[in-house]
Amino acid sequence: MKAISSLLIIQLLWRAASADRTDVYCIDGIRTSLAGIVFDGTIPGDYWTNICTNNLSVTSMWAAANVYCSDHEITAGEEMLGGYCKEYGLVTLIPYNDILPTLTKKFINSLPIVEFEDTDSPVIWNSSILMSAQLFTASKRTVVRWHTAHRERHKLIMPQSAFAMSYILDSRYG
Repeated sequence: MKAISSLLIIQLLWRAASADRTDVYCIDGIRTSLAGIVFDGTIPGDYWTNICTNNLSVTSMWAAANVYCSDHEITAGEEMLGGYCKEYGLVTLIPYNDILPTLTKKFINSLPIVEFEDTDSPVIWNSSILMSAQLFTASKRTVVRWHTAHRERHKLIMPQSAFAMSYILDSRYG
């Protein structure tokens, strides 16, 4: 019985850890697109430093977030991305509030608009950019589909009820 209780707890923790937070899709979509754009000061092969600390990249990300994301999505996405920056890149994300005073309507309107076809271009941007609405939509849809597929894959791996878990354990171990 202890084994079943332990496995049920593990299952609940697994679900909590793999829970899908839709409020991070906005920032995650922006991050995904910006990863394909090369900014001045980019360090080749250093993904997290470029995404999290390159001033042009981060300003571009927060400009797009300011235009396309809600305040709640920005907060949730900043928390998620900040964690990734620390865990995977050992760097600290430049916070949204540090860039926010720069993000005036005049500044955002002055940014060059980057389209989908520009993400594979060999251009090195020496200024911040604003991703087009079409590029943002495509990026966010990609992230949503990836998370949906990831969630579905976990449903196949983990039993969805205590009864199913109990049945599997009983069948396997008697």
